[in-house]
Parts: sequence; structure tokens; C-alpha cells
Amino acid sequence: MSAADGPVLEARSLVKDFPLRGGVLRVGPRRRWLRAVDGVSLALAPARVLALVGESGSGKSTMARLLAFLERPDSGQVLLDGKRAEPRRARAHRRHVQVVFQDPFASLNPVHTVRHHLARPLLIHGQASRRQVVAAAAEMLRRVSLEPVDQFLDKLPHQLSGGQRQRVAIAAALAAGPRVLLADEPVSMLDVSIRLGILNLLQGLAAEQRLAVLYITHDIASARYFADTVGVMYAGRMVELGPAEELVARPGHPYTRLLIAAAPEGRSGAPEPLPQRAGGEMGRKDKGCPFASRCPLVMARCREQRPPELALGPGRWAACWLHERGGTNGLRGPGDPSQAVVLTGGL
Repeated sequence: MSAADGPVLEARSLVKDFPLRGGVLRVGPRRRWLRAVDGVSLALAPARVLALVGESGSGKSTMARLLAFLERPDSGQVLLDGKRAEPRRARAHRRHVQVVFQDPFASLNPVHTVRHHLARPLLIHGQASRRQVVAAAAEMLRRVSLEPVDQFLDKLPHQLSGGQRQRVAIAAALAAGPRVLLADEPVSMLDVSIRLGILNLLQGLAAEQRLAVLYITHDIASARYFADTVGVMYAGRMVELGPAEELVARPGHPYTRLLIAAAPEGRSGAPEPLPQRAGGEMGRKDKGCPFASRCPLVMARCREQRPPELALGPGRWAACWLHERGGTNGLRGPGDPSQAVVLTGGL
């Protein structure tokens, strides 16, 4: 990768805590906290798609909000072009980093037309003058394949289908002229029949406009199709990272195996699902593996020591003690008929 293709946006050891409100019977001064993001690092490069996968409450959406400065991190850094981004310059930061949210109807103002939704970011971010704004808005619609544009410019959100609304939301994000697009569950509220079209659109925009894309989803099957790299999050921590095809074919973390088994597309050839053990919490945990209470392969040290990022190959790692001996241990891939766990190296 050349210097020009280096990371556009980076997160380094981001941490975010949220206060938990006590019930009406709770007494005492002690305040409880939920650690939504726990020391997560990632990098987004031009024309590449990184998918963050995990169940609800794993911290995926909070990561997107931190990267866009919709939330301020409690510690860690966000870097844009290698320089530390400052929350006090959030507006300038969002010129380069835009978010596409899950619900396209909620992200569009129901009383304003498509023309207004596109004109506003074009003007605010200096992408067009008032004389140019209508032509620029029409071009945004063409980029997201909403044509003929005259049929869409003056429509209100309720006059559009779900897929059309999401395309307008994507067009509004593109109107700012961003270099990074954070897509937070962009197809989960759409009909299955139109999801592929939206993913193909985002994939094409990443390639054609050299956008760096973060795709947030709970569906590892779509991540395998859409992303170049997949990161798996659990309880606020990144537990595995690697090339999409390789990670799904040979999962390195027990939690990744659970996600693959739960994916409809992967059930025929995926490993047997892991048991859902009681006691798995999404709250703050200062030691040990966050997945220990649910993992059937748990060892004593898993409860006491936080596993580091153990290398599994070029660009691949898993935070699991099964790989302590340089990646020779761990889970076999879905193609292995035994579906067994390899335990060597003294484990």
C-alpha cells in the first residue's frame, strides 16, 4: 500500500463509558458505568471496506459515533490523515466523515423535500453555490441511481420506498464531499429484496470515489460479501480481525464461530453453534476474556487474564488464549468435517 493509500481515518485505543441510572430503590453515592467501547483500534483506507460485526450491545454503533464525533471518547485518539482530530473542530471533521444511519425515514425530515435534504449539505460544506445547487443535487441523485431525477427532487420522504429513502440518505451524506462513510446497519430495516442493491451501491461508491467505508452489521454473511476486512466486536472489545473470506472460512475466535453458525447462509457448512451460557454481560469488566462466561472452551486463565491480539497470519489476529502458541491452536474452519477444536502446544 502506497503512502497515498494509507489510512484516512484511524481509531487508537478508544474508550467510552456511559453512566447507568439506578432504580428508584437504589441508594448510596456509588455510580455505575457501562463500558461501551473498551480500547478499540482500527484503520479505514481509501477504496476499502471494513465491516464491524457483533450482536446488539457489542459497541459497534458507539464506535461509529466516536469516529464521527457524535460522541466524545473518554480516552484514546481519532486521527484524520495521521493528525489527531479534535472534537472542538467537529464540524470540519464531519465534512470528511459522514454517517449513514439505520433508519432512513428517521434520518430524513418528513416536512422537507429531497431537494432540500441534498441542498443543505451542499451549501453548508461549500460544495456548490446557490446557483449551482439544483444541478449539484441532481448529480447526487444520479450517483445513487435515482433517475430520472426530476421525479425525485420534489418528493417528500413518505412518498418514497424504503430503499429510495436510504439512497437519498446516502446521497445527502455524499453531498458533503466526504472521504469516509460510516454506514451503521444501512440495510437492516429494508426488505430483503432490495438490500443487495444498497450494498452494491456502497461498494461501487467506495471503488469509484475512493471512499473509506466502515460497514456496521450483525450479519456476518453480508460482511463476507461486502467487506474487504472484518472486525468482530464483543462486549465493547475487538476480539478478531482479518480478511473477510479468510476470517469466515477459518474463524479464530469462539465468538466468531457463533456468529457464522447463526448466519442463514452459513448454516449448512458452518460449525455447530456455541451454547448460550448465562452470565454473559455487556458491562465493564476489568480482567479476563469478556466471552469467558459463554465459551465452552474456557480455561482458568481466560477468567483472570485478558487475552492479547495473537497473530494468525498476515493481517489476521484473534484475542483468544487458544492461539498462544503462534496460531497453531484454535478452531478449525467451516470446511473441516470434524468441526473440532485443535488443542496443542501444551493447552
